[in-house]
Amino acid sequence: NVILSAILIFPLKIAGVALASSLAAAFNFFSLFSKLNQRIKDLISWEDLKGYILKLLLLGFLSSLFFKLIFSLGEYNKYVKAFLAVMGGGALFLFLGNLLKIEQINYLRGWIRRR
Repeated sequence: NVILSAILIFPLKIAGVALASSLAAAFNFFSLFSKLNQRIKDLISWEDLKGYILKLLLLGFLSSLFFKLIFSLGEYNKYVKAFLAVMGGGALFLFLGNLLKIEQINYLRGWIRRR
C-alpha cells in the first residue's frame, strides 16, 4: 500500500492514494482467499466468484455512470444533485442487483421487510 501510494500520489494526487488503497485491498483479498481455499478445500469455486465479481463490477459501473449523469446536469443546487445521486444511484443499484440475482440484495430486501 505504501509503495503504491508513493508511486501514484504524484500523477493522481489524493486519488492516487485512494486507488493504491483499493488495489492493495483487492490484492490482500485475493491472496488471503487463495490461502484459505488451499486450507479448506472446495470453499467456493473460482468460477462462482468470478461471476459474482463481474456482476458487482457491472453494478458499480452503471451506478457510477448514473452519478456522473446527475452531477453533469445544469446549475442545480449541489445538495439537490447529491441527494438525487445518492437516492437514485442506490435505487438503481438495488434494482439492478435484484435483476442480476445477487443474493445479498435478497437478504437486504428480507431484512427491510422484517423491520
